[in-house]
Amino acid sequence: HMEAASELGALSAEINALKQRRAAAAKLLDEVEHEVENIEMLVAERLQRRVELNRRYGGSFCTIGCGAAQAQDTLALEDDDVVELRSTYKRELEDLRRRAGHHEEYTDVWLKERDAQLEIAAQEMAALQQEMVAVTRERDAAKAAMERAEFAREVAVRETEALRRQQHAGVMLSEEVQQAQRELAQLREQKDVATRAEQERRAAQAELETLQQLHEAMCKNLSTHEDKHTESTRLLKQAEHNIKTLEERASKAEELAAV
Repeated sequence: HMEAASELGALSAEINALKQRRAAAAKLLDEVEHEVENIEMLVAERLQRRVELNRRYGGSFCTIGCGAAQAQDTLALEDDDVVELRSTYKRELEDLRRRAGHHEEYTDVWLKERDAQLEIAAQEMAALQQEMVAVTRERDAAKAAMERAEFAREVAVRETEALRRQQHAGVMLSEEVQQAQRELAQLREQKDVATRAEQERRAAQAELETLQQLHEAMCKNLSTHEDKHTESTRLLKQAEHNIKTLEERASKAEELAAV
């Protein structure tokens, strides 16, 4: 334990000494970098002066005693031996952080604008969907109305066809009625003819009976009225001929009435 304690004490003293040396080295490094920056500034100024001289004298100016390498070096317009310092890295890092901050701000603004645009697009999409639903409903209503109109048209066509058939049937019935009326008129005429024939037959029959009675009376008086007998015979034959004619006309009238 004593050895460990002594070792820990030695380590602590060594760590403190190292920290002091690190702080001194860092301070020295800062002073060296500061000196390097001053030298870089001087080099930049001298380079700028040399550029001005080269431009003024056409790049052919060289100091007395300068060699070929120095003459070639005078033509160089930039310093290639740039020392990379921590301060340079720090400035570049700060610049990168600043740019990253601006980029983040720009990204945040862009994201907010995009979110706003997406929200507007979502609202427009919802409005379009509502319009699509309304248009779909109107289309369905129009389709249903067209179907009802088509059904009504078909019903109207069927009713029109039925009316046409009824009209045709009415025309046929009217023609049949007219034909029946004509046939009825003909039958009435035939009936009238038959009635007249029957009346003539009855009149002829009555006349025949009268003639028969006259013939009987004449037959009774035949012995005393011979000249009247001849006349009555003639009249009787004429009456029989008339009766036969009337019977024929009555037979025809009955046939017509039967038809």
